[in-house]
Amino acid sequence: RRQEAATTPASERRPKKFGGRGTSKAEALPEKLVHFVHRETAGYATWDLQERASWTLREGGRRIRRLRALEKDYEKKMQDEWMQKEMEEFERYKRLGKFDNLPPMT
Repeated sequence: RRQEAATTPASERRPKKFGGRGTSKAEALPEKLVHFVHRETAGYATWDLQERASWTLREGGRRIRRLRALEKDYEKKMQDEWMQKEMEEFERYKRLGKFDNLPPMT
């Protein structure tokens, strides 16, 4: 199948679809892109596909982990800011006596 793709003209080839229902995780996308570029340039470029694919898999995984950590830190920061605002509002309401007329809890 791969040999056929390399010898068939691009206009007659069926494009591979990415996305939709059967999508995989984001970690696999860089490797899929490398395979796509290799398939499209097979006629006039030579390069070590295995080495390139493993490098992109490692690099993509590293970058995705870093982005997820940044996103997690950002979410934590936003949650802390929200909690701080809630506490300040509570203290302000307490100072204004908004809780003075509440019935006693039994």
